[in-house]
Amino acid sequence: STQELLPFLKHPNQWHRWTTRRLLVERQDHTIIATLRAELDLDTLWTLHGLGALDDATAIHALQHPNPHIRLWVVRLLGDRMEALSPNTFAVIRDLATQPDPEVTSQIAASLQRFPTEQALPLLSAILHTGRFTSDPYIPSQLWWALEKHLSQAPDHIIAWLSQDPTLWQTPILETKLAALSARRLAADPTEANLNRAADLLSIAPITSAPALVQGMEAGLQGISLASVPDKLDTALDRLWSSGTPDGDLIAFGLRLNSPSALETAKAAILASGKLKKAARLKLISRLAESSQQDITELLLVLARQDDDPDIQRAAIHGLRRTDHPDIAPTLLAFATETKTIELRQSALTVLSGRLAWAKELLTAVDTNVLPREALALDQLLVMKGYQDPKLTAQIEKHWGTLRQPDDVKQKRIRETIALVTSQPGNPETGAAVFAQACAACHQLFGQGGNIGPELTGYERSNLEFLVTAVVDPNLGVREEYELTTISLRPREGSQDPTVLSGFVKALTNTQLTLQDLTGHSSVIATRDILKKENSPVSLMPEGLLDTLTEDQVRHLFAYLQRE
Repeated sequence: STQELLPFLKHPNQWHRWTTRRLLVERQDHTIIATLRAELDLDTLWTLHGLGALDDATAIHALQHPNPHIRLWVVRLLGDRMEALSPNTFAVIRDLATQPDPEVTSQIAASLQRFPTEQALPLLSAILHTGRFTSDPYIPSQLWWALEKHLSQAPDHIIAWLSQDPTLWQTPILETKLAALSARRLAADPTEANLNRAADLLSIAPITSAPALVQGMEAGLQGISLASVPDKLDTALDRLWSSGTPDGDLIAFGLRLNSPSALETAKAAILASGKLKKAARLKLISRLAESSQQDITELLLVLARQDDDPDIQRAAIHGLRRTDHPDIAPTLLAFATETKTIELRQSALTVLSGRLAWAKELLTAVDTNVLPREALALDQLLVMKGYQDPKLTAQIEKHWGTLRQPDDVKQKRIRETIALVTSQPGNPETGAAVFAQACAACHQLFGQGGNIGPELTGYERSNLEFLVTAVVDPNLGVREEYELTTISLRPREGSQDPTVLSGFVKALTNTQLTLQDLTGHSSVIATRDILKKENSPVSLMPEGLLDTLTEDQVRHLFAYLQRE
């Protein structure tokens, strides 16, 4: 009977307790509710919830229980209803939010997403005003997830909440985390209404909070070029600009807003190599390149040709991708043929291959022996082949073939390699040098090498057939995360060719995509600027890799690859 089941809720065996709860809830016998309320613990609480008997009086009683796990579970169960709390229950939970128990506070923070905004914000204020949990590994993030949800659904409520209680800006978690993230969230969806709300944040925040807000908005606008800026945000920027000497973040933010003052200040700061730290100069170059300003090409060309820092030169080269100027292709070809710095050369080749007109000049340089065919990497050839231009395709096949070997040729090479490696043992120590020369730019083994391709230490390296097949025919299985992504960007005004980028997608949101090319350069792209996005079925590991090695080198390489 139901009464006979009740004692099993106290049984030391968990299975007995769980089965008892299930049976009691299935029977829906409400005659036991009074008994369950009188003997409150976790199992009776969960049973009451299953019986629909967790009313206000029971919840308030349980919220004051000395066991914190009972208190947090009541908060959880009430939040799961996705409805407003009664005034009395809300008052008790608001009092709990001021208490020092991290587990209960964590559950309140998690449930804030499920309470209506009108109740969630006072509870959030109560937690923030305690000044606790700034270094907690979970609670600040939980508070942000809750705030982000309400910011998405009721943004004007959030602005009013921050406006009505100025002391919130001095609370540690808002100051160090929530302010910047809120500004970033508004800027990442740059509708006129959201940009006006961002301006409101700048207006109501104390001046000490302005840098965090600017950093957040600047990050949210990454890859986005604004067609117009609301007057309210323009006014807020002018106020910040006149409040003192603008720093790198404020200049970058001004560039996002197409501020003429920011543009001139950025140009001067970038050219004066000692005025800003290198990281700040690189950031400003990136922002200029992302903007739609038409008069930045000369600046980028000067930096590419004359700056004494290779990192600045590389940033300027990549910044030229979406600009138009007759000097760009000759300048980049000069880098490709004359510079001794591999990174600069590959950056120049990558940018040249990303525009159809420039790709034609690039392959003409190969045709006329100005540039050796070995200088071009497979990803650059794949991009150029993707234009489906008959002349370009013919030039690629003339110098590099079809980029894929026939299956019978590869099968023959697999058999020959296995026979070669098993005929005589190689030297792993010598093989390490071969690996460093032929493989380490992309693959890591035993903690050494690059990270463009898969890490090999955990591979099935004892299986020689598997290993040889993977090397000879890398296109048999390309893991999704190592597929080369090719992105065509919409042409900017005054340009006819779309810019084509290739690399690996490192991050993707509704508004932005981060692409890292094979030179290590990362680009943040607005999704609205993407014309076409494709994944290549071709592995970036070239076929015929072993053809460049001697038989001894092949044996030594596989001895190293199979080393324990």
